Amino acid sequence: MISAVNAFKAKLGVWTSHLGNRRLHHFPNLEKMSQAIEDKEAFHPEPFCSHLDKVANKFSWRFGELHVMEDIAAFISNPFQPIDIEHVADTFQEVFTLPSGVDMEMIDLQNEIELKCRSKESGFWGLVSREKFPLLTACALKVSAYFGSTYLCEMAFSQMKIIKSKYRSRLTDRHLTDCLRLAVYEPDYKALTDSVQSQPSH
Repeated sequence: MISAVNAFKAKLGVWTSHLGNRRLHHFPNLEKMSQAIEDKEAFHPEPFCSHLDKVANKFSWRFGELHVMEDIAAFISNPFQPIDIEHVADTFQEVFTLPSGVDMEMIDLQNEIELKCRSKESGFWGLVSREKFPLLTACALKVSAYFGSTYLCEMAFSQMKIIKSKYRSRLTDRHLTDCLRLAVYEPDYKALTDSVQSQPSH
């Protein structure tokens, strides 16, 4: 989500710059309309640029807290990249209200040769020792649990409204939970079939 927001903010800057210079290839409909105008000087891009500036300001205001999370997300994604350890450690402590010591864990982690070799593996933070790196592993779990949108929650709530109708008055909480799990959970069928040994012919 942080990547998408940053990319969109950068695109807004490019669009504003191009529009101010009357380069309209990113705005095909506006380009067609401007080509239909005989007097090219009659087209004034300033109101459009002003609108894009307002959108950029609103976007920065609404997603301001993502800027704080950017260093943390970058470290969790790739803990072996060169970073300012003091700055990132301070950000970790500020966001997660951690005790002191996260900077020492970061230094130890970045110098773990075996983990560095396995950094590209999926589920990397599952390989990191919780006993040796308790603060970093706890933060990594929290960050990986963040939702980029409320889509999953809204989908589950919609399913619950469908299941829990006025015609099902004897529905218990446990039964509702089971029904919701069946409605929302989508199993990884390939992984399940790969984990089962096929019965050989006799």
